Amino acid sequence: MGTDECLFIFPPAGEYEVEKFSHALGSGYVIAYLRSEGVSAAQFYHNANLSAGECAARILDLSPKVVAFTVFNTNFISSLLIAERIKMANPATIIAFGGPTPSQHAEFIIKTYPYVDLCVRNEGEEVFLELVCRLEASSFRVDRSDLSAVKSIAYRRGNTVCENPDSDILSHGRGDNFLDKYPSPYLTGVIPAERAAVTGVITARGCNQNCTYCNCAVLSRRRFTMHSIERVVAEIDYISQHIKNSTLNIFDDAFTLVPSRAKRICRMLIENKTKVNLACITRCDHVDEELLDLMKDAGFVSIGVSLESAVPRILRIIGKVRPAEDAPTDNLDAEKQFIEKLRHVAVYAKKIGVRTVFSSIMLGLPTETLDEANQTVDMIDSITEIDTYTHNPLNIYSGTPLYSSHKKYDYAINCIGGVPIFGVTKRPQEVALRTRVSVKSHICANRKQRDRLAMKVLSLLVNRTATTSSFDNVILMADRIGDDLVHWMAESVAINATIIQLFPNRDTFILNAKANEEALYRWYAPSTKVYGYYLSGDIPSCNVVSSHAVLMRDESADTNIRARPSHEVLAGPPDAQSDDDLDRMVCFDVTSQDVYSLAALLDGIAGKEDAFTYLATRRPLPYFAGLCKWSKAAANCEVMETAIIDCDGNIRLCWAGGPVGRVGDAFEEILQAASSQKRKSCDARKCGACEKQHQCAICVAPSIEPSAYCDRVLHPGREEAADLLRTFSFLKDYLTL
Repeated sequence: MGTDECLFIFPPAGEYEVEKFSHALGSGYVIAYLRSEGVSAAQFYHNANLSAGECAARILDLSPKVVAFTVFNTNFISSLLIAERIKMANPATIIAFGGPTPSQHAEFIIKTYPYVDLCVRNEGEEVFLELVCRLEASSFRVDRSDLSAVKSIAYRRGNTVCENPDSDILSHGRGDNFLDKYPSPYLTGVIPAERAAVTGVITARGCNQNCTYCNCAVLSRRRFTMHSIERVVAEIDYISQHIKNSTLNIFDDAFTLVPSRAKRICRMLIENKTKVNLACITRCDHVDEELLDLMKDAGFVSIGVSLESAVPRILRIIGKVRPAEDAPTDNLDAEKQFIEKLRHVAVYAKKIGVRTVFSSIMLGLPTETLDEANQTVDMIDSITEIDTYTHNPLNIYSGTPLYSSHKKYDYAINCIGGVPIFGVTKRPQEVALRTRVSVKSHICANRKQRDRLAMKVLSLLVNRTATTSSFDNVILMADRIGDDLVHWMAESVAINATIIQLFPNRDTFILNAKANEEALYRWYAPSTKVYGYYLSGDIPSCNVVSSHAVLMRDESADTNIRARPSHEVLAGPPDAQSDDDLDRMVCFDVTSQDVYSLAALLDGIAGKEDAFTYLATRRPLPYFAGLCKWSKAAANCEVMETAIIDCDGNIRLCWAGGPVGRVGDAFEEILQAASSQKRKSCDARKCGACEKQHQCAICVAPSIEPSAYCDRVLHPGREEAADLLRTFSFLKDYLTL
């Protein structure tokens, strides 16, 4: 076979991805296995934002015969957008979907999306090998391949969807080394060991527990299949040599599901003197003090133990401890012991020095009342040794036992646009939304990161150094998201872009929140990473309040971003202290006074003998939306990283500048319009004779007279100070936590 005829891609999705188009553990296993059998395969990796069109073009430049997507519900839309563009450009390229979502919805995907040729269900190594060999025999023509004997796939034959029977690979997976037949993605070099802190490892696959809401046991058919202990230790030891200051996550569904095995792994890591920080999730009823001691000595710095509910009756209904029963036929002692065991595990783990102990709860469970849900949150708060927890509203997944019985509990599942992957669970009395959110929740922790990202976007802080062919961020100042906007974003906005939507007030947000969320799914937006904020005043002098907390009883919902004119914040000496929380502030240039105040700050920084140390040791400065005036490297109009879209669909590149296009315009048209604005400003100012013309941002809306702007741009050291201040804006996550 030719070079990399099978190319695997894992499109990004989620709030805080570290890498854009990265490695996936599942595809890493498949690639390693294919290579061991002589089949060429590789992972598409690109650590930058790309639109669907850009991604498709880069993939086709590599000339793969098969492009295989790792698909979850979260990245389903982005996978579809990229696949469609690949197929449009080269219909001969075979598109295959694999992963959790195709494993549950293969027939629907093949029936609904004609540009997806194949779906691989569940374990992919051996299935994909046989599939590729049969495709190769027919010169990679699905319509000419006999795929009837390839188990665990779905494909199209004419107008018919063919779903072959499931493979029985894991049914033979007895013993403690069954998975060793699949080569390690790390030991074979498929996934660089340096990326293991992001990608993680597994020591076993599957789960054999009875939780009615969980699709992990469904996907594995309640089977638990293992790697040998020697293989696990060899892989972790190899990785440990490349991630000295990071934490390696063990992504087993429950690492200590077989406690004796977990103890043997820990002992071998200790005997081997492997030095690495480890993290895992598990069940409190499958650990004891001896195992916790071993885990601490083996390097575990973070241990998660799920609770779901602190109400024994609810635990029995969802099958968390024993097989589910709506009306328990015996006492609930086992469930009560489970709850107390979680408390004991948390206390003991912290006592022996485990750095982080976390848990998870689920709200809106079958028959749960609001008082019972709050009782669960209260218990988490009462265990001081639990550092944080995930506050999860129940979402009912296809194929789970709860899915088949959800109607008897009065749940309704609304499939947006008739797509089962876009299922939204409607809960009785919406208990999940009315439950108190503790300050220990992941929601509160994530909000800090979300607000930080929002401030960077609102201040038009550029991250990239050159123009691509799409926007990485969108600031949307419209109440409703329509199909025209979503269709435009699919062509001109990066996959998993950050979208900041600003509402004029709280009521407007509440009125439109649900419809806006559904619009992103209904019309297939390239990103559903939308952070909503509502204004308590008029920009640029207002509070920008995180709006998602409005829909939940969030104890830290009073946090907000402050927006102010620059001169109000910078009045007085450069080192003057303020009662304002400058670390949560974005400053705007509204008048010439704002411009001059920011220029004076830059002059003060430039005049320091060691400006870097000065900024590192002084009180943090706010974000400045007008910083781009003083450095071409900081100008959004140069790299077009962020689009500001108003309620009429006009697109701007800065808060003070005029429109450079409208929703519906191609990115290239917007780029040309922005370049034309720059040229007109350049000609009007006679920039051709200026010694700094190639460094100047040539601001088209400087808020001061052009001649005064030019004089100030020429000021010695101001550009360097602006670039340094921009650098510190990126470092704030580390300097102020």
